[in-house]
Amino acid sequence: MKSHDMMQREIGSSGLRASAIGLGTWAIGGWMWGGTDEQQSIAAIQGSIDEGVSLIEWPDRLGSALPPERLELSLRHVDEGRRADLTGHGDWAARLEALQKELS
Repeated sequence: MKSHDMMQREIGSSGLRASAIGLGTWAIGGWMWGGTDEQQSIAAIQGSIDEGVSLIEWPDRLGSALPPERLELSLRHVDEGRRADLTGHGDWAARLEALQKELS
């Protein structure tokens, strides 16, 4: 539940709008900082989204730190709402495909 409305700004001249405040997630990768708590990381991201943050930085520079078995989530604005796209890597690709078949 949002406690207030988040200020939005246009990104350059693209016509896309994003929250004026973004969430940096570099430390969530954890391996360089002694690890992180996955549940706390998810709660931080969800709390930011709940407060209206739509700009989330997730560095692709993690390179080899990214696990081969993972889900990638991308969020974007569509019309007046948001769309979340999931991409599976490793076993997750087959799991997502099976789920998509089950739901269609």
